[in-house]
Amino acid sequence: MLPSDAENVYLTLTAKSMNPAVRVVSRISDERARSKLKRAGVDRAIFPFQADIRTRHQASLLAVRRSDGEMLLNPDSNVTLSDDDVRVAIGEVNGLDDLAARCRPD
Repeated sequence: MLPSDAENVYLTLTAKSMNPAVRVVSRISDERARSKLKRAGVDRAIFPFQADIRTRHQASLLAVRRSDGEMLLNPDSNVTLSDDDVRVAIGEVNGLDDLAARCRPD
């Protein structure tokens, strides 16, 4: 996992050209990059929860419901969000709009 989404796209394209069957899991720093990584061949893109979400978005993540039904209440800063997770947040309207925009794919 490289520091930027663009580098992860390049790495994915390179890996898939060398071995199309390789499974690629990539970190994304911005949810809007998810579709680009998927087009490049990423099998799973994960979005690490940012510890500074309260400061940056004036919002708090209260819970995450995984696609298999697992509920994470009051998730800590190490939780990793994936495509199918449902996020429950509370905060100022502008902060929630900001957070939603960041989590929305292109």
